[in-house]
Amino acid sequence: MPSSDHLRFPPAISARVAAEIETIAWNETDLLNDIPEHLPDPMYLAAMYADAAAERWEATNECPEGYLPHRIVEAARRSLVLRIEDEIDRRQELVEAEYRRRERAGRIDANGVGDVPTYYGMVEEKLAEESQKTTSGESAAPSSLGSEVLIMSEYMKKTLVGRWHFQCPECGFSDAEFGGPVAEVFHCEVCLEEGQTIRLKRWPADESGTSSGSRAA
Repeated sequence: MPSSDHLRFPPAISARVAAEIETIAWNETDLLNDIPEHLPDPMYLAAMYADAAAERWEATNECPEGYLPHRIVEAARRSLVLRIEDEIDRRQELVEAEYRRRERAGRIDANGVGDVPTYYGMVEEKLAEESQKTTSGESAAPSSLGSEVLIMSEYMKKTLVGRWHFQCPECGFSDAEFGGPVAEVFHCEVCLEEGQTIRLKRWPADESGTSSGSRAA
């Protein structure tokens, strides 16, 4: 006899909800901005943001927390792992192409010393360039960095507007030190003072300032 979960969520509905959770995680959380430059863990990221997206789905649909069966959230996690792995590969290819371009331009020597690119560094450079062009009234010229950086820069502009909870994965420093979620903070201030640049784990806060993704904490 089918369980109550299977009666509430038959295969077709389960697949649709899993796809909705995946879309929320990809488009409405800080997932893309939280993929680290070095040693990214797709399974960890997928689990964290699938859970956060599931909570957001439940809240949007006025369902109690934990209403969604684990199997649906797990299906969304598996799909996210593949998307994250593809995104990591795309970023790696983009950085390698930019490395070769800078090497040809003499900005990196034969020993690999010089203006070595990183993905987030390239995005920040693009944002600064666009901001300067906007201030000076210049039209934006085609970018040599490719569509991936343009897409990411637009994503970063969008996410910077929101308010985020955060916690440092190294020392535990969190938004509680500020009395709640904040708008623009990406690196741990405590670790920066100790000479380390540690990217914060962040997840979105809703309009009331409470976490919309407490499973990500």
